[in-house]
Amino acid sequence: MSLSYAQRLARRKDLGGALGDPEVHEDVERWSSKCETLARWWSDAKHVVVYTGAGVSTSCGIPDFRGPQGIWTKQQRGEAMPTCDVKFGFAKPSLTHLAIAHLVKVGRVDYVASQNVDGIHARTGIDKEKLAELHGNCFSERCEKCNKVHLRDFEMRTVGFKYTRRKCDACGGRLTDNILDWENALPDDELDATIHHTEQADLVVCMGTSLRITPVCDLPEQVQANGGKLVIVNLQATPKDERADLVIHAKCDQVMAQLLKHMEIKVPPYVRVDKARISYHVLFPTPPHRKQFSHGVRGSGIKLIFSSVHHPKCPLPFVRSLSVELEGENRIIETTNQLPLVATFHRKVYAHEVLVFRIRVHHVEQVGMETSSIEYTVRCSDISSNLLAGEDGGRECEFVSQAYTPPILYQSGLDEDYVAGAVLGHESTNTKRRMEFTLITKSD
Repeated sequence: MSLSYAQRLARRKDLGGALGDPEVHEDVERWSSKCETLARWWSDAKHVVVYTGAGVSTSCGIPDFRGPQGIWTKQQRGEAMPTCDVKFGFAKPSLTHLAIAHLVKVGRVDYVASQNVDGIHARTGIDKEKLAELHGNCFSERCEKCNKVHLRDFEMRTVGFKYTRRKCDACGGRLTDNILDWENALPDDELDATIHHTEQADLVVCMGTSLRITPVCDLPEQVQANGGKLVIVNLQATPKDERADLVIHAKCDQVMAQLLKHMEIKVPPYVRVDKARISYHVLFPTPPHRKQFSHGVRGSGIKLIFSSVHHPKCPLPFVRSLSVELEGENRIIETTNQLPLVATFHRKVYAHEVLVFRIRVHHVEQVGMETSSIEYTVRCSDISSNLLAGEDGGRECEFVSQAYTPPILYQSGLDEDYVAGAVLGHESTNTKRRMEFTLITKSD
Protein backbone atom coordinates (compact mmCIF):
# COMPACT_ATOMS: atom_id res chain seq x y z
CA MET A 1 0.00 0.00 0.00
CA SER A 2 1.01 3.61 -0.37
CA LEU A 3 2.81 5.16 2.56
CA SER A 4 1.00 8.44 1.94
CA TYR A 5 -2.33 6.61 2.06
CA ALA A 6 -1.44 4.95 5.38
CA GLN A 7 -0.34 8.28 6.83
CA ARG A 8 -3.64 9.92 5.86
CA LEU A 9 -5.71 7.36 7.76
CA ALA A 10 -6.99 8.33 11.20
CA ARG A 11 -4.73 7.19 14.04
CA ARG A 12 -6.05 4.09 15.73
CA LYS A 13 -4.72 1.75 18.40
CA ASP A 14 -6.81 -1.26 17.41
CA LEU A 15 -5.53 -2.30 13.98
CA GLY A 16 -7.47 -5.52 13.77
CA GLY A 17 -5.25 -8.09 15.42
CA ALA A 18 -1.65 -9.25 15.46
CA LEU A 19 1.12 -7.36 13.67
CA GLY A 20 4.54 -8.59 12.58
CA ASP A 21 3.87 -12.32 12.85
CA PRO A 22 6.73 -14.37 11.34
CA GLU A 23 6.43 -15.48 7.76
CA VAL A 24 6.10 -19.17 6.98
CA HIS A 25 7.94 -20.43 3.90
CA GLU A 26 7.05 -23.99 2.94
CA ASP A 27 9.62 -25.91 0.95
CA VAL A 28 9.18 -25.92 -2.83
CA GLU A 29 8.05 -29.54 -3.04
CA ARG A 30 5.32 -28.99 -0.46
CA TRP A 31 3.78 -25.83 -1.89
CA SER A 32 4.19 -27.06 -5.47
CA SER A 33 2.20 -30.18 -4.59
CA LYS A 34 -0.52 -28.01 -3.06
CA CYS A 35 -0.59 -25.88 -6.22
CA GLU A 36 -1.29 -28.99 -8.25
CA THR A 37 -4.26 -29.75 -6.01
CA LEU A 38 -5.53 -26.18 -6.26
CA ALA A 39 -5.19 -26.21 -10.06
CA ARG A 40 -7.32 -29.35 -10.19
CA TRP A 41 -10.00 -27.78 -7.96
CA TRP A 42 -9.89 -24.59 -10.01
CA SER A 43 -10.34 -26.47 -13.29
CA ASP A 44 -13.36 -28.34 -11.90
CA ALA A 45 -14.99 -25.27 -10.29
CA LYS A 46 -18.10 -23.67 -11.78
CA HIS A 47 -17.90 -20.33 -9.94
CA VAL A 48 -14.61 -18.95 -8.59
CA VAL A 49 -14.16 -15.87 -6.38
CA VAL A 50 -10.72 -14.45 -5.57
CA TYR A 51 -10.10 -12.24 -2.52
CA THR A 52 -6.88 -10.22 -2.53
CA GLY A 53 -4.91 -8.24 0.04
CA ALA A 54 -1.66 -6.31 0.32
CA GLY A 55 0.42 -9.45 -0.25
CA VAL A 56 -0.35 -9.46 -3.99
CA SER A 57 1.24 -6.00 -4.34
CA THR A 58 4.47 -6.41 -2.37
CA SER A 59 6.30 -7.67 -5.46
CA CYS A 60 5.25 -4.40 -7.15
CA GLY A 61 7.40 -2.54 -4.62
CA ILE A 62 4.49 -1.54 -2.34
CA PRO A 63 4.91 -2.36 1.39
CA ASP A 64 2.25 -4.38 3.18
CA PHE A 65 0.69 -3.51 6.55
CA ARG A 66 1.12 -6.51 8.86
CA GLY A 67 4.27 -8.24 7.66
CA PRO A 68 7.47 -8.28 9.73
CA GLN A 69 8.50 -5.06 7.97
CA GLY A 70 4.96 -3.80 7.33
CA ILE A 71 3.72 -0.23 7.73
CA TRP A 72 1.58 -0.83 10.80
CA THR A 73 4.14 -3.21 12.30
CA LYS A 74 6.86 -0.57 12.18
CA GLN A 75 4.44 2.11 13.32
CA GLN A 76 3.57 0.07 16.41
CA ARG A 77 7.26 -0.46 17.20
CA GLY A 78 7.98 3.25 16.83
CA GLU A 79 10.32 2.56 13.94
CA ALA A 80 10.80 4.50 10.71
CA MET A 81 8.29 3.70 7.98
CA PRO A 82 9.38 1.14 5.38
CA THR A 83 10.61 2.50 2.08
CA CYS A 84 8.41 2.27 -0.99
CA ASP A 85 10.34 1.14 -4.07
CA VAL A 86 8.02 2.87 -6.51
CA LYS A 87 5.59 5.76 -6.59
CA PHE A 88 2.07 4.48 -6.11
CA GLY A 89 0.82 5.56 -9.53
CA PHE A 90 3.73 3.95 -11.38
CA ALA A 91 3.62 0.53 -9.71
CA LYS A 92 3.68 -2.24 -12.30
CA PRO A 93 1.18 -5.07 -11.84
CA SER A 94 2.57 -8.28 -10.40
CA LEU A 95 2.19 -11.61 -12.13
CA THR A 96 -0.69 -12.31 -9.74
CA HIS A 97 -2.50 -9.12 -10.82
CA LEU A 98 -2.03 -9.95 -14.50
CA ALA A 99 -3.03 -13.58 -14.07
CA ILE A 100 -6.21 -12.72 -12.18
CA ALA A 101 -7.19 -10.18 -14.85
CA HIS A 102 -6.60 -12.74 -17.61
CA LEU A 103 -8.48 -15.47 -15.71
CA VAL A 104 -11.44 -13.09 -15.41
CA LYS A 105 -11.26 -12.38 -19.13
CA VAL A 106 -11.26 -16.05 -20.12
CA GLY A 107 -14.03 -16.97 -17.66
CA ARG A 108 -11.94 -18.83 -15.08
CA VAL A 109 -12.57 -16.25 -12.34
CA ASP A 110 -16.10 -14.93 -11.85
CA TYR A 111 -15.48 -12.18 -9.30
CA VAL A 112 -12.58 -10.41 -7.57
CA ALA A 113 -12.97 -8.85 -4.12
CA SER A 114 -9.95 -6.72 -3.21
CA GLN A 115 -9.09 -4.96 0.04
CA ASN A 116 -6.33 -3.00 -1.70
CA VAL A 117 -6.61 0.70 -2.53
CA ASP A 118 -3.67 0.80 -4.97
CA GLY A 119 -5.97 0.59 -8.00
CA ILE A 120 -3.80 -2.00 -9.76
CA HIS A 121 -6.63 -4.48 -10.34
CA ALA A 122 -8.65 -1.80 -12.12
CA ARG A 123 -5.57 -0.76 -14.11
CA THR A 124 -5.16 -4.29 -15.46
CA GLY A 125 -8.56 -3.96 -17.11
CA ILE A 126 -10.87 -6.08 -14.95
CA ASP A 127 -14.47 -5.18 -15.79
CA LYS A 128 -15.98 -3.05 -13.01
CA GLU A 129 -18.93 -5.46 -12.86
CA LYS A 130 -16.53 -8.21 -11.82
CA LEU A 131 -14.42 -6.24 -9.33
CA ALA A 132 -15.15 -4.99 -5.82
CA GLU A 133 -12.61 -2.57 -4.34
CA LEU A 134 -14.04 -2.91 -0.86
CA HIS A 135 -11.74 -0.42 0.86
CA GLY A 136 -11.74 1.99 -2.08
CA ASN A 137 -9.28 3.11 -4.74
CA CYS A 138 -6.75 5.93 -4.38
CA PHE A 139 -7.16 6.63 -8.10
CA SER A 140 -10.92 7.09 -8.29
CA GLU A 141 -13.67 9.49 -7.29
CA ARG A 142 -17.28 8.65 -6.41
CA CYS A 143 -20.33 10.79 -7.10
CA GLU A 144 -22.34 11.42 -3.94
CA LYS A 145 -25.53 11.78 -6.02
CA CYS A 146 -25.57 8.94 -8.58
CA ASN A 147 -22.77 6.82 -7.04
CA LYS A 148 -20.82 6.62 -10.32
CA VAL A 149 -17.11 5.86 -9.90
CA HIS A 150 -14.68 7.88 -12.03
CA LEU A 151 -11.25 6.28 -12.56
CA ARG A 152 -8.31 8.70 -12.66
CA ASP A 153 -4.61 8.50 -13.51
CA PHE A 154 -3.62 10.59 -10.48
CA GLU A 155 -3.83 9.83 -6.77
CA MET A 156 -6.40 11.47 -4.50
CA ARG A 157 -5.00 13.63 -1.71
CA THR A 158 -7.62 12.74 0.91
CA VAL A 159 -9.39 9.74 2.44
CA GLY A 160 -12.80 9.34 4.02
CA PHE A 161 -14.97 10.60 1.12
CA LYS A 162 -13.86 14.23 1.21
CA TYR A 163 -15.01 16.55 -1.59
CA THR A 164 -12.52 16.91 -4.45
CA ARG A 165 -14.10 20.08 -5.95
CA ARG A 166 -14.88 18.27 -9.19
CA LYS A 167 -18.26 17.39 -10.68
CA CYS A 168 -19.72 14.13 -12.00
CA ASP A 169 -19.81 14.00 -15.79
CA ALA A 170 -23.01 11.94 -15.65
CA CYS A 171 -25.27 13.95 -13.33
CA GLY A 172 -23.29 17.00 -12.22
CA GLY A 173 -23.16 15.82 -8.61
CA ARG A 174 -20.24 16.52 -6.31
CA LEU A 175 -17.34 14.08 -6.39
CA THR A 176 -15.50 12.75 -3.35
CA ASP A 177 -12.40 10.63 -2.94
CA ASN A 178 -13.28 6.94 -3.01
CA ILE A 179 -11.15 5.74 -0.11
CA LEU A 180 -12.41 4.43 3.22
CA ASP A 181 -11.09 5.68 6.52
CA TRP A 182 -11.55 3.54 9.61
CA GLU A 183 -15.01 4.85 10.49
CA ASN A 184 -16.44 4.58 6.96
CA ALA A 185 -18.80 1.79 5.92
CA LEU A 186 -17.99 -0.39 2.94
CA PRO A 187 -19.82 0.52 -0.29
CA ASP A 188 -23.16 -1.27 -0.22
CA ASP A 189 -23.23 -2.17 -3.90
CA GLU A 190 -19.80 -3.79 -3.94
CA LEU A 191 -20.27 -5.50 -0.57
CA ASP A 192 -23.62 -6.96 -1.68
CA ALA A 193 -22.08 -8.20 -4.93
CA THR A 194 -19.19 -9.81 -3.03
CA ILE A 195 -21.57 -11.63 -0.70
CA HIS A 196 -23.73 -12.76 -3.61
CA HIS A 197 -20.82 -14.18 -5.59
CA THR A 198 -19.29 -15.83 -2.53
CA GLU A 199 -22.57 -17.59 -1.77
CA GLN A 200 -22.74 -18.79 -5.40
CA ALA A 201 -19.12 -19.95 -5.47
CA ASP A 202 -17.80 -23.47 -5.20
CA LEU A 203 -14.20 -22.20 -4.83
CA VAL A 204 -12.92 -19.13 -2.98
CA VAL A 205 -9.20 -18.35 -3.13
CA CYS A 206 -7.77 -15.75 -0.72
CA MET A 207 -4.39 -14.40 -1.83
CA GLY A 208 -2.06 -12.14 0.15
CA THR A 209 -4.57 -11.24 2.84
CA SER A 210 -4.26 -11.74 6.60
CA LEU A 211 -8.06 -12.00 6.89
CA ARG A 212 -8.17 -9.85 10.02
CA ILE A 213 -10.18 -6.76 9.04
CA THR A 214 -13.94 -7.01 9.43
CA PRO A 215 -16.31 -7.45 7.78
CA VAL A 216 -14.34 -8.76 4.79
CA CYS A 217 -12.42 -11.34 6.80
CA ASP A 218 -15.65 -13.21 7.64
CA LEU A 219 -16.98 -13.42 4.08
CA PRO A 220 -14.78 -16.05 2.34
CA GLU A 221 -15.78 -18.94 4.60
CA GLN A 222 -19.41 -18.56 3.48
CA VAL A 223 -18.42 -20.65 0.46
CA GLN A 224 -18.24 -23.71 2.71
CA ALA A 225 -21.90 -23.41 3.71
CA ASN A 226 -22.82 -24.63 0.22
CA GLY A 227 -20.16 -27.32 0.05
CA GLY A 228 -17.52 -25.19 -1.67
CA LYS A 229 -13.83 -25.05 -0.90
CA LEU A 230 -11.84 -22.27 0.82
CA VAL A 231 -8.15 -21.83 -0.09
CA ILE A 232 -5.75 -19.38 1.58
CA VAL A 233 -2.43 -18.33 0.03
CA ASN A 234 -0.43 -16.17 2.43
CA LEU A 235 3.05 -16.03 3.95
CA GLN A 236 1.69 -15.45 7.46
CA ALA A 237 -0.79 -17.59 9.36
CA THR A 238 -4.36 -16.25 9.40
CA PRO A 239 -7.22 -16.73 11.89
CA LYS A 240 -9.08 -18.67 9.19
CA ASP A 241 -6.38 -21.25 8.43
CA GLU A 242 -7.94 -23.98 10.58
CA ARG A 243 -11.22 -23.72 8.69
CA ALA A 244 -9.66 -23.64 5.22
CA ASP A 245 -9.63 -26.67 2.93
CA LEU A 246 -6.12 -25.79 1.77
CA VAL A 247 -3.47 -23.37 3.06
CA ILE A 248 -0.38 -22.53 1.00
CA HIS A 249 2.49 -20.63 2.65
CA ALA A 250 4.36 -19.24 -0.36
CA LYS A 251 4.62 -16.01 -2.32
CA CYS A 252 1.55 -15.22 -4.39
CA ASP A 253 3.49 -14.87 -7.64
CA GLN A 254 5.15 -18.25 -7.14
CA VAL A 255 1.83 -19.94 -6.52
CA MET A 256 0.14 -18.22 -9.44
CA ALA A 257 2.96 -19.16 -11.80
CA GLN A 258 2.55 -22.83 -10.88
CA LEU A 259 -1.23 -22.63 -11.24
CA LEU A 260 -0.90 -21.15 -14.72
CA LYS A 261 1.51 -23.91 -15.67
CA HIS A 262 -0.82 -26.67 -14.47
CA MET A 263 -3.86 -25.08 -16.14
CA GLU A 264 -1.85 -24.45 -19.34
CA ILE A 265 -2.77 -20.76 -19.44
CA LYS A 266 -0.47 -18.03 -20.76
CA VAL A 267 -0.74 -14.43 -19.61
CA PRO A 268 -0.24 -11.71 -22.25
CA PRO A 269 2.25 -8.90 -21.57
CA TYR A 270 1.02 -5.86 -19.71
CA VAL A 271 0.08 -2.78 -21.73
CA ARG A 272 -0.31 0.47 -19.82
CA VAL A 273 -2.27 3.25 -21.48
CA ASP A 274 -1.80 6.89 -20.45
CA LYS A 275 -3.84 9.67 -22.03
CA ALA A 276 -3.64 13.40 -22.49
CA ARG A 277 -5.72 15.90 -24.42
CA ILE A 278 -4.33 18.27 -27.05
CA SER A 279 -6.33 21.26 -28.24
CA TYR A 280 -5.73 24.79 -29.47
CA HIS A 281 -6.94 28.27 -28.60
CA VAL A 282 -7.01 31.15 -31.09
CA LEU A 283 -5.96 34.61 -29.85
CA PHE A 284 -7.44 37.98 -30.84
CA PRO A 285 -6.42 41.41 -29.51
CA THR A 286 -10.08 42.48 -29.78
CA PRO A 287 -13.23 40.59 -30.82
CA PRO A 288 -12.76 39.60 -34.48
CA HIS A 289 -14.33 41.61 -37.28
CA ARG A 290 -15.61 40.17 -40.55
CA LYS A 291 -13.23 42.47 -42.41
CA GLN A 292 -10.29 40.69 -40.83
CA PHE A 293 -11.61 37.35 -41.95
CA SER A 294 -12.25 38.64 -45.48
CA HIS A 295 -8.51 39.16 -45.75
CA GLY A 296 -7.93 35.59 -44.60
CA VAL A 297 -6.74 36.42 -41.09
CA ARG A 298 -7.98 34.01 -38.45
CA GLY A 299 -6.21 35.40 -35.40
CA SER A 300 -3.25 37.18 -33.90
CA GLY A 301 -1.80 34.12 -32.22
CA ILE A 302 -2.44 30.54 -31.23
CA LYS A 303 -2.00 28.53 -28.05
CA LEU A 304 -1.30 24.82 -27.97
CA ILE A 305 -2.91 23.32 -24.86
CA PHE A 306 -1.78 20.00 -23.40
CA SER A 307 -4.00 18.82 -20.53
CA SER A 308 -5.44 15.93 -18.58
CA VAL A 309 -8.35 14.07 -20.14
CA HIS A 310 -10.17 14.46 -16.82
CA HIS A 311 -10.04 18.25 -16.49
CA PRO A 312 -7.62 20.99 -17.62
CA LYS A 313 -6.51 21.59 -14.02
CA CYS A 314 -6.04 17.93 -13.14
CA PRO A 315 -2.48 16.57 -12.75
CA LEU A 316 -0.51 14.99 -15.59
CA PRO A 317 1.42 12.45 -13.52
CA PHE A 318 3.56 11.07 -16.36
CA VAL A 319 4.60 14.46 -17.81
CA ARG A 320 7.23 16.91 -16.49
CA SER A 321 7.12 19.55 -19.25
CA LEU A 322 6.86 20.11 -23.00
CA SER A 323 9.08 21.54 -25.72
CA VAL A 324 6.92 22.80 -28.59
CA GLU A 325 8.10 23.88 -32.04
CA LEU A 326 5.86 25.37 -34.73
CA GLU A 327 7.00 24.34 -38.19
CA GLY A 328 8.57 27.30 -39.99
CA GLU A 329 9.38 29.17 -36.78
CA ASN A 330 12.95 29.39 -35.55
CA ARG A 331 12.19 28.92 -31.89
CA ILE A 332 11.14 26.30 -29.39
CA ILE A 333 8.83 27.15 -26.50
CA GLU A 334 9.39 25.39 -23.19
CA THR A 335 6.32 25.09 -20.98
CA THR A 336 6.24 25.72 -17.24
CA ASN A 337 4.80 23.27 -14.74
CA GLN A 338 1.54 25.21 -14.45
CA LEU A 339 -1.54 23.21 -15.52
CA PRO A 340 -2.65 22.93 -18.22
CA LEU A 341 0.65 23.02 -20.13
CA VAL A 342 0.47 25.83 -22.69
CA ALA A 343 2.75 26.99 -25.52
CA THR A 344 1.75 30.37 -27.02
CA PHE A 345 2.86 31.59 -30.47
CA HIS A 346 2.18 35.29 -31.15
CA ARG A 347 1.89 35.65 -34.92
CA LYS A 348 -0.89 36.16 -37.45
CA VAL A 349 -2.85 33.05 -38.26
CA TYR A 350 -4.08 32.84 -41.88
CA ALA A 351 -6.94 30.74 -43.21
CA HIS A 352 -4.80 29.08 -45.90
CA GLU A 353 -2.23 27.79 -43.39
CA VAL A 354 -1.75 24.29 -42.06
CA LEU A 355 0.10 24.63 -38.77
CA VAL A 356 2.22 21.69 -37.67
CA PHE A 357 3.26 21.57 -34.02
CA ARG A 358 6.11 19.27 -33.06
CA ILE A 359 5.75 18.37 -29.41
CA ARG A 360 8.44 16.75 -27.31
CA VAL A 361 7.04 15.37 -24.08
CA HIS A 362 9.51 15.30 -21.19
CA HIS A 363 8.48 12.50 -18.86
CA VAL A 364 8.94 12.12 -15.14
CA GLU A 365 11.66 9.68 -14.14
CA GLN A 366 9.26 6.85 -13.22
CA VAL A 367 8.03 6.46 -16.80
CA GLY A 368 11.33 4.83 -17.72
CA MET A 369 12.10 6.97 -20.77
CA GLU A 370 13.18 10.61 -20.94
CA THR A 371 11.13 11.93 -23.86
CA SER A 372 8.68 11.01 -26.58
CA SER A 373 7.44 12.97 -29.58
CA ILE A 374 4.20 13.70 -31.37
CA GLU A 375 2.98 15.99 -34.18
CA TYR A 376 -0.29 17.90 -33.97
CA THR A 377 -1.80 19.60 -37.04
CA VAL A 378 -4.25 22.52 -37.18
CA ARG A 379 -5.97 23.37 -40.47
CA CYS A 380 -6.68 27.07 -40.10
CA SER A 381 -9.47 26.97 -42.70
CA ASP A 382 -11.46 25.06 -40.08
CA ILE A 383 -11.45 28.06 -37.73
CA SER A 384 -14.94 29.54 -37.85
CA SER A 385 -15.37 33.23 -38.73
CA ASN A 386 -17.70 33.71 -35.77
CA LEU A 387 -15.23 32.31 -33.27
CA LEU A 388 -15.06 34.65 -30.32
CA ALA A 389 -11.91 35.49 -28.40
CA GLY A 390 -11.34 32.99 -25.60
CA GLU A 391 -13.18 30.14 -27.29
CA ASP A 392 -11.35 26.90 -27.96
CA GLY A 393 -11.16 26.09 -31.63
CA GLY A 394 -10.35 23.29 -34.00
CA ARG A 395 -10.04 19.62 -33.22
CA GLU A 396 -9.39 17.95 -29.94
CA CYS A 397 -7.10 14.93 -29.83
CA GLU A 398 -5.87 12.39 -27.34
CA PHE A 399 -2.57 10.62 -27.47
CA VAL A 400 -2.14 7.19 -25.96
CA SER A 401 1.19 6.13 -24.52
CA GLN A 402 1.63 2.38 -24.37
CA ALA A 403 4.30 0.92 -22.14
CA TYR A 404 4.92 -2.78 -22.71
CA THR A 405 6.25 -4.18 -19.47
CA PRO A 406 6.66 -7.90 -18.84
CA PRO A 407 6.01 -8.76 -15.19
CA ILE A 408 8.90 -9.49 -12.85
CA LEU A 409 8.76 -13.01 -11.41
CA TYR A 410 10.24 -14.60 -8.35
CA GLN A 411 12.67 -17.18 -9.70
CA SER A 412 12.67 -19.56 -6.73
CA GLY A 413 11.33 -22.92 -7.78
CA LEU A 414 10.83 -21.87 -11.40
CA ASP A 415 13.03 -22.64 -14.39
CA GLU A 416 13.95 -19.91 -16.87
CA ASP A 417 12.33 -21.51 -19.92
CA TYR A 418 9.04 -21.86 -18.07
CA VAL A 419 9.08 -18.26 -16.89
CA ALA A 420 9.69 -16.88 -20.39
CA GLY A 421 7.39 -19.15 -22.37
CA ALA A 422 4.73 -20.95 -20.38
CA VAL A 423 3.63 -18.10 -18.13
CA LEU A 424 4.09 -14.88 -20.04
CA GLY A 425 3.02 -15.95 -23.49
CA HIS A 426 6.08 -14.46 -25.15
CA GLU A 427 9.71 -15.39 -25.52
CA SER A 428 11.51 -12.60 -23.68
CA THR A 429 11.61 -11.26 -20.15
CA ASN A 430 13.29 -8.04 -21.34
CA THR A 431 11.82 -5.18 -19.29
CA LYS A 432 12.69 -2.37 -21.72
CA ARG A 433 9.82 0.09 -22.07
CA ARG A 434 8.52 1.39 -25.35
CA MET A 435 6.12 4.27 -25.87
CA GLU A 436 3.94 4.87 -28.91
CA PHE A 437 1.44 7.57 -29.84
CA THR A 438 -1.90 7.24 -31.55
CA LEU A 439 -4.01 10.23 -32.56
CA ILE A 440 -7.75 9.92 -32.05
CA THR A 441 -9.47 12.80 -33.81
CA LYS A 442 -12.73 14.11 -32.38
CA SER A 443 -15.33 16.31 -34.02
CA ASP A 444 -15.10 20.09 -33.59
